[in-house]
Amino acid sequence: MNLDYNNNISILINEIGWETEEIYKFQGTPGEDEYFQSFKFCQEALILNKKYGIYPNIFFFRNNSKIDAKAIKKDKYYIIWLNKGIIDLFNRYFVTYFYLDEIDELNKYSSLESQLIDSIGKLMYQSTLHFTFYHELGHLIQFVEKPDLSIAESLNTKAAYSIIKHSEEIDADLFSSICLSTHFYQYFEDYYQGKIDEDSITNYLSILTSTMFIYFLSFDDYRSGFYLKEHSHPHPLIRILSSINTIIGYFKEIMEKKGIISVRIERNKVFAETFRIAEIFIKKFFGESNFLGFNTLLRENLVEIKNYHSELVSEFSSNPNSATNRRNENI
Repeated sequence: MNLDYNNNISILINEIGWETEEIYKFQGTPGEDEYFQSFKFCQEALILNKKYGIYPNIFFFRNNSKIDAKAIKKDKYYIIWLNKGIIDLFNRYFVTYFYLDEIDELNKYSSLESQLIDSIGKLMYQSTLHFTFYHELGHLIQFVEKPDLSIAESLNTKAAYSIIKHSEEIDADLFSSICLSTHFYQYFEDYYQGKIDEDSITNYLSILTSTMFIYFLSFDDYRSGFYLKEHSHPHPLIRILSSINTIIGYFKEIMEKKGIISVRIERNKVFAETFRIAEIFIKKFFGESNFLGFNTLLRENLVEIKNYHSELVSEFSSNPNSATNRRNENI
């Protein structure tokens, strides 16, 4: 297992032909430790998932402040990059300037935080980072039986609509949501030190899952009206609801497999609390008007969102090379 970032840089420049200035070299910077831990997590996960045929693989940070990420299949290499802007923005939101005790509407979460070994802010930061990474990993799995190609996470409003492309995005989101839910459960099982009951799990799931709103709404290109069959990616509302529903559902499924049947988790209660928390953070990070616009879009288009999501899931469900189906084969 090679966890040498400099070795990745050498391969990118000398074997793949990447431009040196495009690669972010975090060594010696104030955020070096955070960048290294993020690199270590992502590169280890790539190596552990080589069973899908995505090998040799490389992870690196792109020297760009925009919120974006990309999965690439080039020659024999499977590559994921995250812009340094993702690390910097979400670290700023949830770590550097995040003070849970200063948010009155979330004061009950101080009790939850006291029963964990990490701060709520750090876990929220990791949730956004890991969702981004696993989404791109899902795309790499989709690439295995295809020629060289790449998919960026940012929206391309000039791209021709394709139901296949939209379904691949939802497939990658579902794959990522399942991976994230697995992490959520494992962390809770290993490190939560309080009483395990409906309230503790509901609160834990709700505050971590609320990061899906922040993640998707951080992409500036999505600040437009609602749409269905347009552009390169499905509308963020479709992706947010899909991801949250999958995270909650898979967490419940793990509990059942573990034989934890004495604690009942109400999906609607988790959804309601997730939305309440999301409202607080959307107003905090994006302003009151953005939340009101978002809430209106959701209320007016919920039926269409559900119907189109079902159509997209149906599109990839019969594809044996979808990331979600490949994962199910390897369980």
